[in-house]
Amino acid sequence: ALAAPLVVRAVDANGNPVANAAVTFAVASAPPSAQNAALSVTSATTNASGEASTALTLGTVTGTYVVTATGPGGSQVLFSAVAKAEVAAKVVKKSGDAQTVVPGSVAPTPICVTVTDQFNNAIVGLAVSFAITAQPAGASGAQLSATAANTGSDGSACTQLVGGNQSGSYVTATSFPGSGLSPQTFTVSVSVPQGLSRAGGDVQSGAVGTSLPLPLVVRATNASGQPIGGVDVSFVVS
Repeated sequence: ALAAPLVVRAVDANGNPVANAAVTFAVASAPPSAQNAALSVTSATTNASGEASTALTLGTVTGTYVVTATGPGGSQVLFSAVAKAEVAAKVVKKSGDAQTVVPGSVAPTPICVTVTDQFNNAIVGLAVSFAITAQPAGASGAQLSATAANTGSDGSACTQLVGGNQSGSYVTATSFPGSGLSPQTFTVSVSVPQGLSRAGGDVQSGAVGTSLPLPLVVRATNASGQPIGGVDVSFVVS
């Protein structure tokens, strides 16, 4: 529950407190999908000071919760409270693992992690460190666009890897100083492309002077048939 109760005061036309007035409390609105928002009492009677109160327990989703208090004659007041995320409890890989690129190129998908509390609310402003922790023997040129970042409004922090000059696996590890969260590792494979294949848009027809409805798509792969990003491709009409 919130540290302070929600308190209303009933008064007469002269501003004097009114005792024994019936007051009804209700959670009028909460963030979408919020659960477990509750009031300690939903109906009360004012005391000798004209006051009645309830305690609000916030739900599991961050955002604004609004409580109404309705008194005699339908008079109503509103209370609002903002729920913030708890401490960081979970981290997941958002994107960037298991990519394949050509030597010296930027991995097209950013390496990203998302940090949340136990209820999956985004943790904003948490420091995240990135480091290349493994690469092929003798490799050089591998680098990250950022080695430190803070999680944004969605709880995510990202970097991008530039592959080194040697084929093989490049491992990027994330750490979360002072948070107790488990490190995450991402592997990007650097490989030499072995060829192109048609992936879409072949054998179409259309009216003269118009664009074909589907794009012409090719896929670059290595010797194992895995797709490779960062390959320069030129298209010509022949």
